[in-house]
Amino acid sequence: MSFRFRSGESPADAIQRLVVERTRSARSRLKRAPDGDAVHEARRDLKRLKALLEWVRPAVRGRDLRRWLRAVDRCSHPLSDVRDAQVRLRSLSWVTTGPRDQVLPAGSWNRLARRLRQELSRHVRLAGRGRRIRRLRERLSGWLREFQARGPSAWDWQMAQAGLRASYRRARRGLARAQACSDSATRHRWRRHIQILSDQLAPLGPAAFPAMAAWASGLEALRACLGLDHDLWLLREFLRGPGRDTLPSGERDRLLRVLRVRRRKLAADALRLGRRLFLLRSSRFLPAFQRLGQARQAAFEDVDLTGDTWAGREPMTGPEPATLADGNGVRFPGPDEPLRRR
Repeated sequence: MSFRFRSGESPADAIQRLVVERTRSARSRLKRAPDGDAVHEARRDLKRLKALLEWVRPAVRGRDLRRWLRAVDRCSHPLSDVRDAQVRLRSLSWVTTGPRDQVLPAGSWNRLARRLRQELSRHVRLAGRGRRIRRLRERLSGWLREFQARGPSAWDWQMAQAGLRASYRRARRGLARAQACSDSATRHRWRRHIQILSDQLAPLGPAAFPAMAAWASGLEALRACLGLDHDLWLLREFLRGPGRDTLPSGERDRLLRVLRVRRRKLAADALRLGRRLFLLRSSRFLPAFQRLGQARQAAFEDVDLTGDTWAGREPMTGPEPATLADGNGVRFPGPDEPLRRR
């Protein structure tokens, strides 16, 4: 089930279809007692669903939108403990990559990993206990019926442009806050804005923006960097809370120091990458959408928006974005160039 707009599809029809598909996908994954992977995919569907709702904000009454967003949050919240437990186990493997005895002795590593697996199994059992999953599926079905009855029918490319600019503006403001106070809570809020913007760009696909692939890959790299920082924060909170007695104090303090160093490096990489990705003001972001309004009836693969808008070079594969430029002279500096605020 592709998370993409279809050729010749009107914006309102595309949003209606994508919301229905994501909701049904999340509901289908929650059958009886789901495992950790099913919970991850369901939460991913719900996050995409929330991004779509934020995107159609200009075409929906504020009261309806707030109620829909709360409904999606209520569906996602019961799955958070399972996902967090899964992430903590994965983070332990990542942070101790290499000779484990440099961070933890083998016996301590195995003991902590066993404790994290037990926590994951416990949360999976709790999530599937009684009627919880059935109630969650019923809540998703009820929310979907309401959206199909009252969803946006007049959403167009101009509204899509306004919604994306608003998401870009929030992500850019999140960067400013993270630069002013780079604590865990601030970076986590910034990460949410990055996730929403990334999930809103995904349905357009590379065919709609063939020259923005480099910028989009940089956004995905930033999202992954902030996500890994949050994952390590979850492991840190476990070691300082319910799992503090799993390791001897000396080994636990050593692991916490490693986590602190890794997170400091991730935070620095995220801020450096964010400064390059969000150099432009929101009013100059996505000029290609002015062309989309004129070509919305055409097939996406037939729309060429590279003439006087974005022109990317090679796609990004590392932490530094490639240079991007447009025909009006607006460009992102390369990795070795100084930053100049516009």
